Amino acid sequence: MRKMTFLASFLFAGIVSSAAAEITINPGDSLNVAIANAQEGDTIFMNDGDYSYESKYTIRLDKSLTIKAVNPGSATVNFVCFEVKEGASVNHIVIDGVAAEHDYTSGNYFLQVNKANLTVAKVELRNLKVSGYGRGVLRSTEATCTIDTILVDNCIFERNSEENAGYGTINPQKAKCKYIAISNSTFYNQPSGILRAEGSSALNLQVSNCTVLKCGSAAGSQNMISVKGVVAGTKVKDCIFSGAYVDESALLDKSINLNSNENALVDNCLLEGYSTVLTKGTAVENQVEATVDSYDFASLTLTTNPNTVTGIGDPRWTLNENTASSAETVADSVKEIKAVEYYDVNGRLVDADNYKGMLIRRTIYTDGTCSAAKLVK
Repeated sequence: MRKMTFLASFLFAGIVSSAAAEITINPGDSLNVAIANAQEGDTIFMNDGDYSYESKYTIRLDKSLTIKAVNPGSATVNFVCFEVKEGASVNHIVIDGVAAEHDYTSGNYFLQVNKANLTVAKVELRNLKVSGYGRGVLRSTEATCTIDTILVDNCIFERNSEENAGYGTINPQKAKCKYIAISNSTFYNQPSGILRAEGSSALNLQVSNCTVLKCGSAAGSQNMISVKGVVAGTKVKDCIFSGAYVDESALLDKSINLNSNENALVDNCLLEGYSTVLTKGTAVENQVEATVDSYDFASLTLTTNPNTVTGIGDPRWTLNENTASSAETVADSVKEIKAVEYYDVNGRLVDADNYKGMLIRRTIYTDGTCSAAKLVK
């Protein structure tokens, strides 16, 4: 595999190679130029530091790329908006580990796949902390767009969609999608629901081990989860939904709507204040009979009443002082493992063999899904 520094990639940008490159950039280097000079399938590694702009800056993508912070959360790209170029057909876009913030009330998105006739086979958003994007994190409101697969894992989304609550945080609204998986993530203090997916394609949706606090209920907001065309196997599992952005009473009208014509399931979830009026065959099983007693977003600690609840929500949270919660399931154990990574509680990648304390073990499977477990070493 080719390895290049940013300077080398710039000097040799005109040389075409069939092998994917690993390109490393540093604060002061232009992420935009690195992306423009990268080749199909390259990975751009961002060393710790600030790559931000003073106002909105759009970076356009037209090839398969991985954009990855060397240390999750330590590469900052404030005021950056990613957008897939009009007419592009892209196999794979991965944005991994960056921290991004915008100005809260602007009409911006973190990632747009929103020009007519665009096709992206897979979008992966991993290990991100994104806040202040006024219309949400991912947008695709064009019915002629196709995003076959969307994977969101180990992310924290805070104060997005304040400019327009009508879109979900993850909003492939009209795009044709076949599979969406949202796992091990936190949605906090946002006017909108967490997902709006209403395209014409049959969609399989999996939402697992997410903590959703103080979201939804703002004027004009949609359901907490709003989907159409869902097929059998759709599941919302092991999640915590609690509290309203504005008005607790408004949550009664903000259901988790899986709109399934076949069996869909909400399983082992704490649903505090949210409507459980679920349409067309959706079942609710093993509902967690508890309320959220207190939480602290800064330290990711949460207690429930009664305080016996364990093993649900984003596993980075300490739930009822339990430091050994797990999002791994029996079904995960039979899937083929691609990689295993270990993170500290601040989201930094660590060497588990030489680390003492609390860790998050993330298991990545060959089908693109992930599971997580909290460990103490």
